[in-house]
Amino acid sequence: MRVCVGIVLYNSLDDLPACIAALRAQTHPDVIIWALDNASPDGSADWLREHAPDVRLIVSAVNLGYGNGHNAIIQACQLGAQEAYLALNPDAQLEPDYIARLAAALESGSDVGWATGKLRLADESGAPTGLLYSAGHGLLANGFAFNIGHRLLDAPPFDIDREVFGAPGAAALYKGALIADVSEAGAFFDPDYFMYSEDVDVDWRARRRGWRCLYVAGAAALHRGSQPSANSPMNVHIIGNRYLSAIKNADLRDLIFYNLPFMAAHCAARTLKTPRFGLSLTAHILRGAPKMLRKRRRSTSARSVMQAWFVWSARQPTAQLHWTQRRRLLTR
Repeated sequence: MRVCVGIVLYNSLDDLPACIAALRAQTHPDVIIWALDNASPDGSADWLREHAPDVRLIVSAVNLGYGNGHNAIIQACQLGAQEAYLALNPDAQLEPDYIARLAAALESGSDVGWATGKLRLADESGAPTGLLYSAGHGLLANGFAFNIGHRLLDAPPFDIDREVFGAPGAAALYKGALIADVSEAGAFFDPDYFMYSEDVDVDWRARRRGWRCLYVAGAAALHRGSQPSANSPMNVHIIGNRYLSAIKNADLRDLIFYNLPFMAAHCAARTLKTPRFGLSLTAHILRGAPKMLRKRRRSTSARSVMQAWFVWSARQPTAQLHWTQRRRLLTR
């Protein structure tokens, strides 16, 4: 299986040496590395030209964002159905067998469309913290997606391979057949998301088309990630895009009778508590909702399948849900 690795860069110079070194150490025999630089002013593209001439570099004159950057690389890769694309964040460092293990997982079944390994949390210096960043995605009924195991100790329960709802785009391997099946107007990641939740939207779409996602515990990587403050402008995209994905992908009955009322209540509560943030969140959702409604597609999976995943997800351990009351509110 040929694997194309795609790295979307923006001011990623400090992370590139370790990221590229880890990719060069991969044991999988057929790996091609691509990078797209989003007009970084820090010299990321120049570093690649000088130190990694083997990396196939695309330089954008403007910042395309995460999803559109990967879409450009995917189009350049021209993947076959049985080939695969690894969406990789530059602050991730893969262990040598990461790609090989995930490629084997994709080859384990015709309906296995994407996979992720165990992403361990790194500190600001890139050193391991002993905590997890992600052991796969869970998804709650209101569209709240989270990383299983996030900021919990790397313990034996996370050493078991299993099926999960989806995968974080920091280091997810997608089969070419899945990319072709769920792409919309030639775009794999929804181009209307500039940043955040593009991977969650793919999770929704792939599940609704009947694809399966696997968590491979033996495939390990370090990932630093980021955690914006509660009222950061970035959280408008993080929260708002989750809701836009629900508008686009939720079952129509759930959307009308649960998701939309939940969104309205959440936006109203945030506006009362933090008016500027609440109004920005509401405006973001209202701007994006008409496009998402036009993109709704019929699901090939029964509504009960998604309902079962919501229940499954509510039982998964994570520190992203900060208290029990909030967890109950989010899970019906």
